[in-house]
Amino acid sequence: MHVQQPPVRKRWLERQRARIGMAVLVPLIALSAVSGAPIADDSWTGVVVQALACLLFIAGGACRFWAMLYIGGRKGRVVVSQGPYSIVRNPLYWGTFLMTLSLLVRLGNVTSIIGCLAVGSLYVCVTVPSEERRLASKHGEAFRDYCRRVPRFWPKISGFSTSEVIDVDVACLANEARRAAVWMWLPVAAQCLTTLRVQSWWPHLPWLP
Repeated sequence: MHVQQPPVRKRWLERQRARIGMAVLVPLIALSAVSGAPIADDSWTGVVVQALACLLFIAGGACRFWAMLYIGGRKGRVVVSQGPYSIVRNPLYWGTFLMTLSLLVRLGNVTSIIGCLAVGSLYVCVTVPSEERRLASKHGEAFRDYCRRVPRFWPKISGFSTSEVIDVDVACLANEARRAAVWMWLPVAAQCLTTLRVQSWWPHLPWLP
C-alpha cells in the first residue's frame, strides 16, 4: 500500500524535532535558572509545587516503564492495544512529557512551561501523525480501528483492557531502565537550580515570568 508522504516542511520538522525541542527548552531552562524564585520553598504553596513536580515525575517514569512492558520488542511489528495502549496511543511520549513538565513546574517559570507545551504540541502535531501513517500502511484496518477506539494523546481511562499474562522483552526493558537512569538526573538538576536561584550571589533576572 502506498504511503502518502507529508509535505516537505512537515518531513523536515519530523527529522529535526529533537534538535528543535532542545533549541526551545535549553534556553528556557537557562532563563529559569536566573529568574526570580516566584514561590518560597518553605511556604505551603512551595510545598504543594514540590509535591506536584514529584508526582509528575513519578507518573511519567511509571508511564514509560509500563508502556515498555507491552511495546518492548513489538514496536512496529504488531498493533499493541492492551495496557497503557488501550487508554492512549502514545504512552511513551506522554511519560516523557510528564517528566519534562515536572522539571519546569519545580523551577516555577511560566515561560518555560509554555515552551514545554509548545514542544509537546510539535510532537503531537508533526511526529505522531507521520508515525501513524506508516503504521496504517503496514497494518491496515486493524490499526485504523485501533485509532478510532483509542485517543492519540489524552488518556481515556474507561477504555483500559489487558490480558492476565503478557510476554515481556527483557532486553528492551533493560534499555528503558538505562534511559530511566539518565532521566533520574532531572529532579536532581531541578533541586540544584532551585537552590542556586535563592543564593544572593547567583545572577537574577526577576522580571522573567
